[in-house]
Amino acid sequence: MRFQLLGPLEVVDRSRPVALGGTKQRAALGYLLLHPNSVVPTSSLLKALWPKDMPPTGRKMLQNAVAALRGVLTAAGDSPGAPALLTHTPGYLLRVDPEDVDLSRFRRLVHAGRADLTAGSWQRAARTLRDAIGLWRGPLLADLVEQGVDWPELAAVRNTRLAALEDCVEAEFASGRYGEMIYELERWVEAEPLRERLCGQLMRALYHCGRQADALGVYRRTRARLVDELGLDPGRELRELERAILNQEVPHRLPARRETAPAARSGAAEGGGPVAAPPVAALPVGIVPQRQAPPAPAPVTPAPVALAPLPPASAPTAELKHVSVLMVLTRFEHDVAAAPPEEVDDALSDVAAAVREEVERAGGVVTAKAASLIVALFGSTRSGEDDATRAVRAALAVRDRLAHGPRGAGPAALGVTAAVATGHALVRRHPGRAPEVGGGVLDRCMRLLAHVSPGEVRVCEETRGASEGAIGYDGPHDPVRGSWATGARQGAGGTPAAPPLVDRDRELALLRGLLEQVGRRSRTHLVTVLGEPGIGKSRLVDEFQRVAETSSTVVVRCPRLGGGGDLAPLADALAPRMGIGPADPVGLVAAKLAAAARGSGGAGERADRLLARLRVLFGLDVPDVLPDGSFAAWRHVLEDLGGADPLVLVLEDLHWAGEALLDFVDHLTAEATSSPLLVVVTARPELFDRRPAWGGGKAEASTITLDPLADQDVERLLTALCVRRGPASAPTDEARAAYREVIAHIGGNPLFAVEYARVLADAGPPSGGGGQSPPLPPLVRRVVAARIDSLPADAKAVLLDAAVLGEDLCEEGVRALGGGAVPDVARALEHLERREVLRRDRDAERATAYAFRSPLVRDVAYLTIPQHARAEKHRRAADWLERVPGHDALRLVHHGLRSGGCRPVEPSPVLPQPRQHAR
Repeated sequence: MRFQLLGPLEVVDRSRPVALGGTKQRAALGYLLLHPNSVVPTSSLLKALWPKDMPPTGRKMLQNAVAALRGVLTAAGDSPGAPALLTHTPGYLLRVDPEDVDLSRFRRLVHAGRADLTAGSWQRAARTLRDAIGLWRGPLLADLVEQGVDWPELAAVRNTRLAALEDCVEAEFASGRYGEMIYELERWVEAEPLRERLCGQLMRALYHCGRQADALGVYRRTRARLVDELGLDPGRELRELERAILNQEVPHRLPARRETAPAARSGAAEGGGPVAAPPVAALPVGIVPQRQAPPAPAPVTPAPVALAPLPPASAPTAELKHVSVLMVLTRFEHDVAAAPPEEVDDALSDVAAAVREEVERAGGVVTAKAASLIVALFGSTRSGEDDATRAVRAALAVRDRLAHGPRGAGPAALGVTAAVATGHALVRRHPGRAPEVGGGVLDRCMRLLAHVSPGEVRVCEETRGASEGAIGYDGPHDPVRGSWATGARQGAGGTPAAPPLVDRDRELALLRGLLEQVGRRSRTHLVTVLGEPGIGKSRLVDEFQRVAETSSTVVVRCPRLGGGGDLAPLADALAPRMGIGPADPVGLVAAKLAAAARGSGGAGERADRLLARLRVLFGLDVPDVLPDGSFAAWRHVLEDLGGADPLVLVLEDLHWAGEALLDFVDHLTAEATSSPLLVVVTARPELFDRRPAWGGGKAEASTITLDPLADQDVERLLTALCVRRGPASAPTDEARAAYREVIAHIGGNPLFAVEYARVLADAGPPSGGGGQSPPLPPLVRRVVAARIDSLPADAKAVLLDAAVLGEDLCEEGVRALGGGAVPDVARALEHLERREVLRRDRDAERATAYAFRSPLVRDVAYLTIPQHARAEKHRRAADWLERVPGHDALRLVHHGLRSGGCRPVEPSPVLPQPRQHAR
């Protein structure tokens, strides 16, 4: 029995179609076939069959459909490979041979075709991928789609089909078939006009057939569609391809590469000769493989390097990290030697429980407890920009919590002292255990703790410098006793002057245009401002709020560690609008919510329902699940706040928001309403790791991706910042030279420019051009480390190996350094490219070469590797490079020197990388 999903749903038994029942039965079978040999919960099936308004008898109808499907499947008999529909808690499992499902065969062929593509077997890859595409008989589950079925799984499979088609086109291009692909590409681009990779492939095919004007016409049409329908410009790759076509810089020839055959085959390539083209999957943007005639001889790929075995997966891992250490010491005010040991232990256990709770609330982890001393770490597992601040906040919370406790309880009154130190440490992580930390930061914290009086929290100089914006301190820093933390700042010190907004005019105009459109059409629109940390998302939104012609703005700030539940940020933002203060007692909050409900919902049952939802939002009632209609009620409150004018709802750092808040924001634009509401979201790319389809498929949604600033814009920003901090005069030529010296390290990031400007201003005028690299600002290092730690484990492991290779960065070298620790190095490199950590190197002779987008990421990643592991990786790099024909001798010497047992000291922030001056 065979199942066909790639078109109308069909079941074929012995070459004869099998009759299926009604829509619900077909839909249940289709959904189960999308998840073959996997347990599908009953709740998921019910939601798939009835996305909205499930009838009271829905569960019974599903049971009837399952019973009917079992009757259909019994026609295949009870042989070992026969399909079977089993009841399996918490739902059902369709057991079926993958080869009997055309979707599974399609996926297998696509995987095989991509493997051939990576191996350079262009013709075989094209045939395999065409076989996969040929399985399609029309749209996926076309009959169910006609009945209104729109599951997320359908879009995912459709995207897989398009990606397979694009890979097939790349394989055909590698075989020199440009003209033959134009007609087919034109049909697909007409069907998918917003698919940028397809449009780029059509542009390349036209260009290589001498139709440069037509290729540029495709770009203009694509750009117009993207701007009109999505409010977006084409992506960077398509823009670079257009520029290459304009400059006629898309090369027709590349260095030849002989296709290596598997061990079971002879060395001859398919078709009787070698195929002279590099792997398509590894080509830089705009570089198109061509068949060479005649092909130049190429060296055989070097034999694999003999590598030392890697430690088992259960072995501890070690990293050099920048952490904050909190030590809490409990002291009894009287001698407790005569007290019962049980009472002493109970008193210390209560303190330990309080410390653990406050530390975990602040995002730290308790790593050690010895009698009355407790040690906690912040930043040991995942670095954050605010590790020091959170450690001090936790210490203050512990002090305040225990100060208000029953001092007379137990054998004697207790006094608590706390110290926080920040610095570099060697962090070892063991599976299933708390991390261990070693290094001088522990000794520094112990020395501080010896000078702390009961009830005090003292910190080291580095901790103070990293947290002074959020924590208040009493007096200057004492080199021996540290700084005395008095409490969290409540708006103290004023708001620092915002840096100039540079090169964001287009994005600002787009936001203003969307606001005008929202007011004119009285519709809701979602715009996501996306970018890496420090790229200027908040600065752009602040400027937009300043120039926007509306006074109705609600700002929701999502903290990294949400306290009070997923919806607390929304409640905190709405509280001032309802007259609710942070110190209001519960009874007063309830009264003000009731007044707000009456103001929005009038009197009677509607106001009561609205009040019930508001009490849930503000945490006065905590049900197991959100009541029906909660999102609609909160939206109604927002609409009332705007009145007749457009309301701007700003949500900062949505990548840190809880699931309930993400669902609410998604709800705001899920259904068309007649309310003028502009929802502006700022987020890092991690948001799409949690919600891959964020904003996708919505007519009223846009995305603004903030690219790094150009070098000239960074220089303008540095000039403005340094002039602001120093004397009000134009910068000298020496100062401008110093600015240009740090531009490469800034990488177009405005926040990094602000920090480097502070370093330059504090250092004073440059004393002669010695080419000395500037010191790495602490905040910049923390931000980059946090970005590295946000990567998936495999991608991060590949990034650390890439940092050791430096300029010698290619897939083969990374694989040699990792020794098989990452099974799919190519995929990890592609992920790093998508996250804009790496880029394909246009000038590299090897088509698989990459380069770091920012030397800062490379430097911080390199400093993460412990000295002994770093030396071993350099040894592996030297062994691999020595086997590469025509290798660079300077790089080989570089890796050899660094593998020779470096002193265990902190290396310079900017790593010297030997450059190959001649090729």
